[in-house]
Amino acid sequence: MTITIPIGDAELEYTPTEGKAAVIICPGGGYNHLSHREGGPVARRFNEEGFFAAVLRYSVIPEELKLKPLKQLAWAVRYVKGLGFDRVFVMGFSAGAHLAGSFGAHWNDAELFTEDELAAQRPLGQILCYPVVSAGRYGHKESMTNLTGGDEGLAEYFSLENQITTSTPPTFMWHSGSDMLVPVENSLMLYAALRAAGVEAELHIFPYGEHGLSLATPEVEQVEKNRFADAHLAEWFTLCLSWMGHILKD
Repeated sequence: MTITIPIGDAELEYTPTEGKAAVIICPGGGYNHLSHREGGPVARRFNEEGFFAAVLRYSVIPEELKLKPLKQLAWAVRYVKGLGFDRVFVMGFSAGAHLAGSFGAHWNDAELFTEDELAAQRPLGQILCYPVVSAGRYGHKESMTNLTGGDEGLAEYFSLENQITTSTPPTFMWHSGSDMLVPVENSLMLYAALRAAGVEAELHIFPYGEHGLSLATPEVEQVEKNRFADAHLAEWFTLCLSWMGHILKD
């Protein structure tokens, strides 16, 4: 049985289950659509590994976005913690990874959230898969324009490489060195910022692979876009589970 909870213009979808921790998944899509390949299939894999998993179907254009998706993810974190999961990971792919990373950077922004909303907001960790990170030279301009509407102040707020602090949660990232849509420099810049702030971070760079591979398994193959199943790339999920186990033991 799948439950869908409305969050204003967004939805949180999950299958009721117990779990050692919770994962909230933000699919990618450049803030103009949501990839089904980066939602349900990923949630099912986490369910199989003993996690509670929920997919956040956040707002995309043509709505005016700006801070809206970030507030929707914050609401989703509070909702999942209200289900009894005090250990919550936020996760995303591409633009969805940007959203997850934005929450990791800004979860304690007192100007964005009320004092009550700040209570127990910090995620246990963040999982960022081929993330959009920057509005600068290596950024995915379409994602940033869709999100910010051209607001330069917001573009800086959402350039995550400049927003990392010691309060940012531990981070797992993976990226392909041959990603032509969102260059690997996004992950490299973010890793450098995390390291400079003393935030525990793990980054895996695979030498090849198209953008948007999701799990890189046959289930999510997209041949027309050269997104093929690849056993080597699919190891990112095993590496991620190992990292999560390490974080959960701390």
